[in-house]
Amino acid sequence: MIYERYEDLPTKSYDFVIVGGGSAGIVLANRLSENAEVSVLLLEAGGTYENAHMAHIPFLCTMLGDTDVDWGYKVTPQAALDGRVVPYPRGFVLGGDSAISESCTGFISSVRSNWRQDYMVCTRGSAEDYDRFAKVTGDDGWSWKSLLPYFHKSEKYTTVDSRDATEYDATHHSTAGVHHIGLPMAQRDLDQRVIQSLSDEFPFNSNINSGKPIGFGWFPVSVKDGARNSAVSSYLAQAYLARPNLHVLIKAHATKVLQTGTSDAGPVFRGVKFVQKGDFSVMHTVTAAKELILSAGVVGTPAILLHSGIGDAKVLEGLGIKSTLNLADVGQNLSEHTLSALSWEVNSTNTFEAFTRDPAGKEAAEKQWRESKTGPLSTPPCTQIGFLRLPKSHSIFATTADPAAGPNTPHIELMFGNGFLGPPPPTGNYVTVAFACVTPTSLGSITLASNDPLAAPLIDPKLLSTEIDRVTMRQALKAARQFVTGPGFKDYVVRELSAEVPDTDEGIDAYLRATTAAIFHGTGTARMSAKDAKDGVVNPDLLMKGAVGLRIVDASVFPFIPSAHTMLPVFALAERASDLIKDAHKI
Repeated sequence: MIYERYEDLPTKSYDFVIVGGGSAGIVLANRLSENAEVSVLLLEAGGTYENAHMAHIPFLCTMLGDTDVDWGYKVTPQAALDGRVVPYPRGFVLGGDSAISESCTGFISSVRSNWRQDYMVCTRGSAEDYDRFAKVTGDDGWSWKSLLPYFHKSEKYTTVDSRDATEYDATHHSTAGVHHIGLPMAQRDLDQRVIQSLSDEFPFNSNINSGKPIGFGWFPVSVKDGARNSAVSSYLAQAYLARPNLHVLIKAHATKVLQTGTSDAGPVFRGVKFVQKGDFSVMHTVTAAKELILSAGVVGTPAILLHSGIGDAKVLEGLGIKSTLNLADVGQNLSEHTLSALSWEVNSTNTFEAFTRDPAGKEAAEKQWRESKTGPLSTPPCTQIGFLRLPKSHSIFATTADPAAGPNTPHIELMFGNGFLGPPPPTGNYVTVAFACVTPTSLGSITLASNDPLAAPLIDPKLLSTEIDRVTMRQALKAARQFVTGPGFKDYVVRELSAEVPDTDEGIDAYLRATTAAIFHGTGTARMSAKDAKDGVVNPDLLMKGAVGLRIVDASVFPFIPSAHTMLPVFALAERASDLIKDAHKI
């Protein structure tokens, strides 16, 4: 049951208290409450989105950034982006980022002002990504082979049409899981143009989720029957919410975890303080008999820990926060994918501009969606994806180690949109290729601006702060330009909108400094490391180092950012974490 008021909770103590109702927290709430003898409380700072009209329409929910279901964060001025400040949306709603940014591909500030690109992309990354997790943590349970059953456990793949048999190898997916995914419903003219332009340099891949993602092809999206499918609509569907042992308290903003005791293994943290929207003057407390689980995300988790005195003791004391556990890596090692895009004017009228520019066209498309959940709005903006590696011969490798997890792991991602991704120019029709660096080496941080637990933290991903990241984005732009010279685009492309950008490294770099932003796939701010390692924040079982009773389960624990949109990796992480917790408590 969902509660809006602390006073209405039947009890103030539970076996498990989960802080954060995003993708990971909702999976945990579902799996831990499977045992009717176990009581579970899920705390979420935001509300629910039943009345957020755009949240349910796959195409229109691209515009949920900077709304009341978004925390409204911005990054600090980015030195490598000429000091630009770009948005960093995070889900302020039950479902978290899965409700507003389902593994989104970003916000291209300056060029795509006030437009949140949310593609609901379901990708896993490479097998090598997870084998590297296993290697650095010393736990084979994080390997691709061990995690694959958890990817399968989470997903319910649904056949859409003949593409599932002819253009996409669905055998790598499960049909028995919880979260519905499937190929994009609506097909567009651009789809076949992409397919016609594939070549040895841009090879076809029949399933980019096989563990070997390099190549181009269709990808599953998180859509069910033409509507967005978030963690709420799958893992927290009404059948699960009806469990009497599962309580969900919304509008509950956690401010700190509480030390509830001491032990030979370190301080015990099983309590959490929070305030509720509407009355921030009253502090509430709940405790967990077995475990407190922090799933507040790559920003929220380290912020809560730091306000709790868990972090670099010297830094915290400088802010007037008493240290309870000295863990210098809390909030550090923030890793983010970077994104930019190019658009071309084309000699077609069958593009997004038919409804993004024309109010009558948009009204007709929305009417069709409301009546039948079909039409152009039933599908996210992009329907095909490509992954590439930097050339082996690139000079950067003479001085810099390959940041990819292995030879089957991409450095670059391309995504194709059948129109201008953002408010379009007043005239013309367009196609867009968004491109990203998916193996960034730039590492940033989440830190505190003050000791006020309700103040926004400082988010500094240090985008493009390393040479190889700049090289990768430069090469990605060049790949996008080259792709649209392929056979499928012959006599179709009229001009590149950014053609004034010189085709030189200097000209490309200037364009990237002006347009690059984050994709909101942040990881690493509470990263896991080997059990005997002095660095890191959690052990391979996700229990916090040097403490008892507190486990962290969200993307902040990933030791490296996967070469994937992060929703499916987080689902797999939470599925395995649920089993680890059940095993630890014999439930």
